[in-house]
Amino acid sequence: MKPEQVLAENESMFAHQGVTLRKGSIAAFMLSARDMKDKRLSDADRAAAKNDLLALIPGLRQLGVFETFEVRDPEIRALVEQAGR
Repeated sequence: MKPEQVLAENESMFAHQGVTLRKGSIAAFMLSARDMKDKRLSDADRAAAKNDLLALIPGLRQLGVFETFEVRDPEIRALVEQAGR
């Protein structure tokens, strides 16, 4: 499947089984995970990144991301698993 088959260029979100996903959700998850682990950032910035990451998990789970890809970082994997309970 091609990206344009999911979202046209002029669209920024879509609904999938009752969950709204925005274009860029996977990239936002990856960048939030990176920031969450970045010791150069302040505690507040790392906490904000964690909150952003947690907010993205339901949509990515609905899309099947965690059935296809394994989260290798133990801390982030635990967050994904906890959010699925």
